[in-house]
Amino acid sequence: MDKVIISDECKIGQTATVKANCKVWPGKTVEEGATVSTSLVWGEKWNRELFTDAKITGLALTEITPEMAVNIGAAFGSFLPEKSEVITSRDASDTARLLKRGLIAGLLAAGINVADIESLPVPIVRHCLHNGSYSAGIYIRHNPDNYRLIDMIFFDRTGVDLPTSSAKKVERMYFGEDFERATLDNIGHLENPKYPLENYRNTFLQNIDIDLIITAGFKIVIDHSNGSSSQIFPTLFSQFGISAIELNGSLNPRKFSTSARENAQAIVQLSTIVKSLNADIGFILNPAAEKLTVIDDLGTPIDSQNLLLIVTDLFLQTHKCKKIAVPVSASMGIDELANKHNVEVIRVAGDHYAMMSIFKEADVDFVGGTKGGFIFPGFQTGTDAMFSAVKILEMMADTKMKFSELREKYLHFHRNSLSIPCPWTKKGTVMRELIKNSDNQKRELIDGVKIFSENGWVLITPDRLTASFNILAESTDAKNTQTLLAKYQNLV
Repeated sequence: MDKVIISDECKIGQTATVKANCKVWPGKTVEEGATVSTSLVWGEKWNRELFTDAKITGLALTEITPEMAVNIGAAFGSFLPEKSEVITSRDASDTARLLKRGLIAGLLAAGINVADIESLPVPIVRHCLHNGSYSAGIYIRHNPDNYRLIDMIFFDRTGVDLPTSSAKKVERMYFGEDFERATLDNIGHLENPKYPLENYRNTFLQNIDIDLIITAGFKIVIDHSNGSSSQIFPTLFSQFGISAIELNGSLNPRKFSTSARENAQAIVQLSTIVKSLNADIGFILNPAAEKLTVIDDLGTPIDSQNLLLIVTDLFLQTHKCKKIAVPVSASMGIDELANKHNVEVIRVAGDHYAMMSIFKEADVDFVGGTKGGFIFPGFQTGTDAMFSAVKILEMMADTKMKFSELREKYLHFHRNSLSIPCPWTKKGTVMRELIKNSDNQKRELIDGVKIFSENGWVLITPDRLTASFNILAESTDAKNTQTLLAKYQNLV
């Protein structure tokens, strides 16, 4: 090691590399196989990988610093073709503003042009990419589950999450410090595009039956979660004749990340308001306006699996289609609906990239997720909670059905889940044994191992972020669901 300083109480993993002139301060951890290219001073550890799928996540200003943001921008700019244009946006926090400026500096220095739309939500970034001539996009935000963390999300030219193969190329350039540097005459140009919000709104309205919603005269309650949807959605309400009561409509960066307890409190609050006002439905949009939580007209919260069933039911009643896609973890009620409407179901992995890819590549008419996200035809390549909320209203108006009536159709499905600790080094062994053990059973090997029983199924998946396995079981009998869960818990 040439001019390398490693302090006391550091943990350096096998095959890790610390480059020349780097200092690793006391108590730090370098993962196995990682390459340390700059001094590790403030962060707690140096990860082997920069990307998780299409996202870079780390502690704000300690693991992801302004200097790191510049280098990430330079690496991404070096990956893109010469004179490409990248669209950037962020949440409303000062941290995201600071890091985005560093990222933009790196892109410009690599000769990449940047179109900055400031602090508009993720769906508008995707819309600009899908309908524009940009080469890629980047969105910076506080992590929804932990305010101390920052996410950098990367998109390709169509608005789909950056493929893993592309992310790995950017990662190699970053760790190898293989950055392009533009000459003085070829530095990138920064601009602020005109009318991104107006273009989004126009396309939005073109894909909704406005008269149908106006005729229904809905009363709704909507919680913006202090996100930027509060700056966009209200301007649409007047178009649809909706009476809307809005909650948490002011931008508050401290509220962009919420704990499970805070989420539960928000659901209870919205449920109470929906009942007291006799509203038709209640919506909670997450701060990035990608995911949706729904409260029915009786004030009952709809869990994400039942929400998928209900929205799929509404869609198949109101649209002629041949093919839909859902995650492998989706309820078997989806298959019952598909058989009823003579529609093919494609099962995919449970991540957002898999949902978007199947929508783009397999000519499907609808993609529904198990985490409150939906992709409808003709508008977006990714999930958009604002569009999903209005589309649900349109389909309710068309069928003249209440959400509570639809919910009652699916009370006979019983689901439960649990997580089991498992060392990273044992995950491969467990998966091989599960596959071997299920050789003579009906199964699906998508995103894990899904094994079918007479009136149910169980899905065992290795957790991608923690040293554990997740087990999800569903059956038409609650007792059988618990039996399946216990059986495979013991097996794992």
